[in-house]
Amino acid sequence: MTAALASGDRRVRGSYFEACNREAICPCRSVHGQPGGPSSYGVCYGTLSWHVKEGRAGDLDLSDLNVAMSLRYRDEVQPSTPWEVVLYVDERADDDRRQALADRLTGMPVALR
Repeated sequence: MTAALASGDRRVRGSYFEACNREAICPCRSVHGQPGGPSSYGVCYGTLSWHVKEGRAGDLDLSDLNVAMSLRYRDEVQPSTPWEVVLYVDERADDDRRQALADRLTGMPVALR
């Protein structure tokens, strides 16, 4: 699958893959701003991965970097079930590039460790 994310001076294009323990199509996912429903089995475990073929965040070149996100979602934390995530950003990226990828792919500012 090819994915593209763009916002202002940020643009990312590349491959996106997803694997999880849910039934297809994932009932947990928010679609068109509508919240998702309960998971297939009460707990979802999954991994999302991206290979940035071409990417920029302002003056930063994000091309040829990889990112993976491990996640867990539990139905018992209703009504606004949070996703628990761990983001793995390519070790070849410097701190500024890691931060730009983390912020862009999570949709929010992230404190990196």
